[in-house]
Amino acid sequence: MAFQDRLLRASYNGIPIHVVADDAEFGRRTVTHVFPLRDRPWHEDLGLAVRALSVPALVIGDDADAQAARLEAELERPGPGTLVHPWYGELLVVPVGVQRVRHDRQRGRVVQFTLRFELAGEQPKPLKAADTAGAAIAAAKAVKVAAEGDFLGGLADLASAADHVVAEVAATVTAVADTVDAALKTYALVRSLPAAVVAELAALSADALALVAAPARLAAKMLAVPDALVRAAVAPVTAAIGGGATPATATMLAAAPAVAALALLTGDGIKRPAIAETTPSRRLQAAAERAVTVLARAGAAAAAATIAARATYEHAQAAYETRDRLAGALDRAADDAGSAGQDDGWRALTALRAAVIRDLTTRGGRLPALVRVRFAASRPSLALAQRLYGDRPDGLIDRAAEIAARNRAPHPGFLPGGTGLKVLAG
Repeated sequence: MAFQDRLLRASYNGIPIHVVADDAEFGRRTVTHVFPLRDRPWHEDLGLAVRALSVPALVIGDDADAQAARLEAELERPGPGTLVHPWYGELLVVPVGVQRVRHDRQRGRVVQFTLRFELAGEQPKPLKAADTAGAAIAAAKAVKVAAEGDFLGGLADLASAADHVVAEVAATVTAVADTVDAALKTYALVRSLPAAVVAELAALSADALALVAAPARLAAKMLAVPDALVRAAVAPVTAAIGGGATPATATMLAAAPAVAALALLTGDGIKRPAIAETTPSRRLQAAAERAVTVLARAGAAAAAATIAARATYEHAQAAYETRDRLAGALDRAADDAGSAGQDDGWRALTALRAAVIRDLTTRGGRLPALVRVRFAASRPSLALAQRLYGDRPDGLIDRAAEIAARNRAPHPGFLPGGTGLKVLAG
C-alpha cells in the first residue's frame, strides 16, 4: 500500500478537515537542579510531558463558510473531542488556547484554521483513605468477643468447685473492682464519671460472690464497667478543663485520663497473690482467677483502644504518646492471655495492638507538632498568637485561648516570659 493510501481522512468531531502538515510536541517533564560547587546538574523526572499537536487545517468546498461555522462551534464546545489525525489515527483531544481562522476572499472556497490540541486525560479522583480508627474499633470488639469466649471456657468447671475456691475467685472479682476504682481515682476521673459507671462498678464489687456462680452474668458485668467508661470518656467535658478550650481539646482532655487508667488495667495493674497449684482445687482456683484477670485486662484494652480511636487529638505528640502507652499495655495483656492458654484472646489482642499503632501513627502524621518557644518578656496570648500564626482574624482568638489553656496561664493577658511555652507549629 502506498504511503498516501495509508493516511487517514482527517476530521474533528465528524467535521472533515484537510491536513497537509502538522507539528507535534512530546517528551518528558524534568526539573533541573543545580547545586553549589557541583559542575553537573541533577534532572528530576516527573513523568511524561503533555503531548500537544499544532494542526494547520483547511475546510474546502462551496459550503466552506458553513463547514467553518460548524467547526468553530465544535472547537468552542467544552470538554474533549475526537480528532482523526492522518498519521496518529483517532485521538481524544482537548482544544487549548486560542484557535485561529483565516478567511480569504480570493480563495473563497477555502477557510484556513490553525488549531492546537492536547491529548485529553482523566480527572484525578480522590484517594481512598483507610478508616484506621474504624479498624481499631472493630479490632476492639473482636477482643471482647474472644475474651468472653475464653472466660466462659475457663470457668466451666467452677460450678462443682469447693466453697473456698468460689470465695477466692469472688475475692479476685472484688480486687478487680477495687483496682478499677483506684485507677480511676489516680487519674481524677471519679468525680466526673456519670452515675452509671459508678453504679456498674459498685454492683460488680457487691455481687461478686453471686456473679461467680453465673459466669455469663459475671462476664457481662465485668465488660459493662469499661463500656460505660467509653461512653463517658469520649464525650466533651468542657467544665472539667476550664474555659478557653476548643471542643477538640475538651474531647482529648476528657479521653486522655480514661485511656491512661485503662492502660494501667490492661497492663499489670491488676494483681493477686500467687497460688501454689498443688491440688486440683488450687489448680481450678488459679485457672479461674487467671480467667477473671485476663477478661478484666481484655475489657480494659478494648475500651482504651475504642476511646483512643474516637478521640480527637490536638497535636501529633498527643497521638503518639497515647499510641506508645497503649502499645505497651496491649503487649502485656496479649502475653497474659497467651500464658493463660487463651489463643483466641492472644490473637485478638495482638491484632488490636497492630490496629491501634496503625491508627494513631496515621492520624498523628496529619497533625501539627507541639513545640516550645521562649520569649524574654511576658506578653498577652493574643499577641503571641499573632506573632506565631499571622494576622488573619479568623481563628486568631481561638488560637490565643488554646495557648493560654495549654500552658495553664493564670490570665491570658500575661503569658510568663523566660519559660518554654508549648504551642502548635505552623
